Amino acid sequence: MKKWMQKMLTVCLAIAMMVTVLAPVTAEAKATKNQTMYVGENFEYCIFGTTIQSVSSSKKSVATVAKVSGQKYAFKIKAKKPGATNVTVKYKTFSGVRTEKFKVTVKKTDIKITVQSMDDNKVLLKIKNNTTQPFDSVYYDVTFRDSTGDIVKHVEDQFTLNVSAGKTAYDTVYLGGNMEVDLSSFTYKIKSARRYPEYAYKNASSKELVVTQKNVSEEDNKITFDLKMQNKLNKDVNGVNYIIYYDADDHIIAMDSYPFSLSPKETKTATDYSVYRSEYSHPTFDHYKVVTQAFSKVYIKK
Repeated sequence: MKKWMQKMLTVCLAIAMMVTVLAPVTAEAKATKNQTMYVGENFEYCIFGTTIQSVSSSKKSVATVAKVSGQKYAFKIKAKKPGATNVTVKYKTFSGVRTEKFKVTVKKTDIKITVQSMDDNKVLLKIKNNTTQPFDSVYYDVTFRDSTGDIVKHVEDQFTLNVSAGKTAYDTVYLGGNMEVDLSSFTYKIKSARRYPEYAYKNASSKELVVTQKNVSEEDNKITFDLKMQNKLNKDVNGVNYIIYYDADDHIIAMDSYPFSLSPKETKTATDYSVYRSEYSHPTFDHYKVVTQAFSKVYIKK
């Protein structure tokens, strides 16, 4: 892709999200000859000041490309299955007709969800991101059935924030006291895993993001503490602090999540975290852990 075209290829809308299977999304791509996408992604690209004349994909089974209705300067690419394809865009400028080609590599959106029972009639969702790409959010549907196969609870468009690459994120679903659920019949559907494609993402290590418990206080029924978060990077960082409750066998019995964001080099102290350990709410409570997952984000300059 020629440098002058890279400068013209710009964002069409203010917000861009990746890997949505519901509707087209406008996005700005990294200024490079090659573009990596994930299955289900649907991006629109704009070359302002031009008129798109034709677009094509060498492997339509991998990704399709089409002009955008009502926007003569825009085209869209949808990733369909893992593989690689060459995209050709022919467009007219003030100086004549030009043709550009670039490679699109499509990867599998490999995200799995498993479940386990917890206290308080809740189920723990374990969302494992098996890709190398952190995501700002993952949207999914979950379905719970009883032993006869009848649906007892269905939740659409549940979402989990700040899912790091190669890590397991956590969420919960409340089932209610009278529900008889067979967790072996649990099913789910990943609907979208979203990120801003004009940003580069990278997991933050424990040395790059330092999280420390402060002012720990223990009472009969609860433990309170603050969390000091130090972003050592000169980049924005997004993440989640998970407060995970365990019994003596290291079985998770409860979980609370606290998303956060930090500016470059920012230090922030979040106050009044509480772990409740009463015999009524969590009779088998033995200990807790603070698990932090985070990633950095930096805008890709053209």
